[in-house]
Amino acid sequence: MKAFASNALWVASCLPGWLRFQHAAEHVEETQTRLLSHYLRANANTEYGRLHHFASIASPKRFQKQVPLSTYDDYTDHIQRIGAGQASVLTAEPVRMFELSSGSTAASKLIPYTDTLKSEFQRGIASWIYNLYTNNPDLQRGPAYWSITPLLEGKRFSSGGIPIGFESDSAYLGLFGKLLV
Repeated sequence: MKAFASNALWVASCLPGWLRFQHAAEHVEETQTRLLSHYLRANANTEYGRLHHFASIASPKRFQKQVPLSTYDDYTDHIQRIGAGQASVLTAEPVRMFELSSGSTAASKLIPYTDTLKSEFQRGIASWIYNLYTNNPDLQRGPAYWSITPLLEGKRFSSGGIPIGFESDSAYLGLFGKLLV
């Protein structure tokens, strides 16, 4: 009964995220253009934003012409400098931590995490959980095991003191989700 109650509360708390996702899915181009514009404005004064003239980009087509395709390897120097404590390199927001990628297809990589990225993950997880549990109601009857982050051997930090890895997978879920988990 405890698992059902916790799951039901969690699913109910995810409804707003699911509704936002549904709206975005019905207005994809508008949503993506709005998000791109927001990120360009927010990061126009970063090193990367100045290099690619984010302040002058007014459309997705202009972004495609002005910002080259890239891979993780194109950012390793930037990420090393962020790890050493340099601010406003790729993002105007402070990097709160690095998450280690799973390394399933290549070596593990450090992914800079900001508060905005964390909230985006939480919104994505909320819409996924709502959809998963409402389409499979039997899942709500029992406990579940969730593992999101790769295991680390003890607490680690970058050379500039930025934590590497969440202390717990429940950090992905927001305050309410964390309490329920």
